Amino acid sequence: MIPFLTVVDLGFRQHVVGLRKYGYLVLALVPALFSALWVGLSEGEDPQRFFLEWIAAGFHAKMILPLLGVLVGVDAVNAERANRTFIYLFTRPISRQAIYLAKVLSAVAFGTLVSTVTLGAAFGVLAIGAGSGFASSAASTLGWSVLSSALAIAAYVSVFAAIGAAVPFPLILSLGFGFVWEGVISGFQVALAKGTIVNSTRGVLYRALEARPDFAVSTWPMAGLLVATTVFLVLGAVAFREASYTK
Repeated sequence: MIPFLTVVDLGFRQHVVGLRKYGYLVLALVPALFSALWVGLSEGEDPQRFFLEWIAAGFHAKMILPLLGVLVGVDAVNAERANRTFIYLFTRPISRQAIYLAKVLSAVAFGTLVSTVTLGAAFGVLAIGAGSGFASSAASTLGWSVLSSALAIAAYVSVFAAIGAAVPFPLILSLGFGFVWEGVISGFQVALAKGTIVNSTRGVLYRALEARPDFAVSTWPMAGLLVATTVFLVLGAVAFREASYTK
């Protein structure tokens, strides 16, 4: 158990070394900036609707989460590969599957932390600008936003970590997946769009809050995210077990 937790700790720390932490900080503050602009420019509009439609189910779900998933998911495996430090992890009394699970778990934890800070900062700006009434009435919106985002991060990290475990240069392939599948296809009213992570994330949020009944999504969006996470976690663990990282 201790070697597993050690790998989780090392994996978490790798995301905040060097200039990475400043990039994540900027990423987390962008929605808060948009919220501040909205507070200054809006007149009599509903802040809860803005937070749900434009922040949680809008910019955050469509842009922040996929990008964050790519960055931390690819880094989960590729950072160790690039630095050729896997050989040190392989000397520890822990199986390859456990190492992979620990790396993915640390990436999910870090991504969820950044996502929660992002939503919390935007929510806080709106609460300051709109008054305490917004904070109390929109608390459930924030809670479901955090939960749906955590599920999305888990799915994204599982997908991109699996890509990182399977191919030597995963960033381009991961960005392509994010742009084509999560960006282009999710925007069309086709059956495939219901299976994208971004639309499943928005579906969890809309269904929980009983908003946007016209939004087309799979019957069980939360189950879809959990299934995607599990499937790609297993595929990634298999690819990681069979690959060579010591050369």
